[in-house]
Amino acid sequence: MKIDFIKLLSESEDHLTIPQLAKDMAKEGLFKNPKSAYDMIHYHINGKAKACDWELLKYLCKRFNKKGTEIITWDN
Repeated sequence: MKIDFIKLLSESEDHLTIPQLAKDMAKEGLFKNPKSAYDMIHYHINGKAKACDWELLKYLCKRFNKKGTEIITWDN
């Protein structure tokens, strides 16, 4: 499973960049600092993620006004 952050950001009306999203996620308390959020985003982009944090998924659903099934991509 992975989150396609590139697609998510490109479809966003806010025209966010990865560093801006990482900063926002750190502000929300999902990560200790923007660097750890940035690293996690790239972990998902590169397809290395084995799971998704529940709080992160809830945040992304709320932030981008999408359902979880629209955010998560399931790989075999």
